[in-house]
Amino acid sequence: TYASAASAECLECSGGTFSEARSSECTKCDGGTWSNTSAAACTDCDAGTYSGSGAESCTDCDAGKYSADGAASCDACAGGSYSNEGADACTTCEAGTYADTTGNSACTAAPLGSFVAEAGSSAATQCLAGTYTDTAGNTACVDAPTGSFVAEVGSTTFTECAIGTYTDVEGSSECEDAPGGTYVDIVGSTAPTDCEVGTYTDTAGNSACFSCELYNPDGINRPFYYTVDTGRSTCDECACNGRRGTKFCEPGTGNCQCRGLFIGTRDGTAYGFDVDCADE
Repeated sequence: TYASAASAECLECSGGTFSEARSSECTKCDGGTWSNTSAAACTDCDAGTYSGSGAESCTDCDAGKYSADGAASCDACAGGSYSNEGADACTTCEAGTYADTTGNSACTAAPLGSFVAEAGSSAATQCLAGTYTDTAGNTACVDAPTGSFVAEVGSTTFTECAIGTYTDVEGSSECEDAPGGTYVDIVGSTAPTDCEVGTYTDTAGNSACFSCELYNPDGINRPFYYTVDTGRSTCDECACNGRRGTKFCEPGTGNCQCRGLFIGTRDGTAYGFDVDCADE
């Protein structure tokens, strides 16, 4: 209460002001404090609230802000943290989430194709090539499984290796071509398959092997060829001395075998081989 020089009695101070004993006037409460009517002193605002000068009450801090006791204003939460309304402190974003600005009321989940490894982060990190995430809020990216690859950063899925290629490790950014002597005839393969006996491949990335009967390294004469083992990128020449068409290399041994007689017709005219292998 207070009493002016012209008054014979004490009067109540209004809310937001106070007076000490024998005061002749009321004084406004400072920012960060408040009072009811007839207050002898102002009271500090609680943490999580604030007030300007002359306040009758304190106001909760908005979401994304906080305050300590006796605050005249609230401070914005830093990046990597957030707060609800009336907070006395900010909360650190959990791993898998982030806040990239100040004054956040919530953290954002790491989007697909990215991750947040540590708590309190202000940004998400894109997945490296060879890894991916297909959900939000991840703390790490997932390696591409064997038989697949991820070529680009920030990917949300993996791609199976194409026919003729493979990967036998996780986290690949590309697939390998099946080497010579092998083939891959399915997508998503984890290993190439050796060419069978009597077949070969002399280039990489094949989906099938070729018969040694087609082997023609010099491009001129094509004698008989064979293999005795699997996984060959070349064929071996056998010692057949008969005409091609009447004799052939036995698969797996290279022995010269009789193909037998071959007589055909074309437009009614006979053609072909009429040599008896046994007579040669």
